[in-house]
Amino acid sequence: MVNSWEDYESTIFIGNLPFIVSEEELRTAFVDCGSIQNIRLVRDPKTHLGKGIGYIMFSSKTEMQDAIVKKKNLVFKGRELRINRATEPKRREKKKNRQEAALTERRERRAEKRAAEAASDEEEIPRNIADAYSSEDSDDDKIKKRKQDRQVRLENTSFGQRQQHDSRADRDEAHELTLNNQHALARKKK
Repeated sequence: MVNSWEDYESTIFIGNLPFIVSEEELRTAFVDCGSIQNIRLVRDPKTHLGKGIGYIMFSSKTEMQDAIVKKKNLVFKGRELRINRATEPKRREKKKNRQEAALTERRERRAEKRAAEAASDEEEIPRNIADAYSSEDSDDDKIKKRKQDRQVRLENTSFGQRQQHDSRADRDEAHELTLNNQHALARKKK
């Protein structure tokens, strides 16, 4: 059996009430909607001032629905009231839990999507750059290894034959590789 003060089927919620208001003032404003069983204003326990919300329980569900329709956009003491059907605290808690679960799920999906995008955006580090940073060689040895590797790759082309002997091109290319290596190392550290 439902206690009379727990009957949410015939109760309306009223928001945006003035802080100083009495139950009798609300009763006179809503008496034309039907028979009022109970009025409850939520007040601060220390100051006893209203918190701006309250509940009105009617004797039937149809009276409650009539009150919502008739008093929609009611201006009471200079304030437009928000009038809705009252909901059980358990239902509000369930709704809040569903909303939090949905929010958590959306956040997880976004994180997965970002991780997938980051993985696809990462460029594969060229073999010679990865080898250069994985070995314990000095910088000069690394440059020599890169030159040798480059010479082997270029020997099979006519362009490679000319490139092998051009020392300035080797220096420029070595400098470019060094910059690429620094860039790759910076990305790897992130």
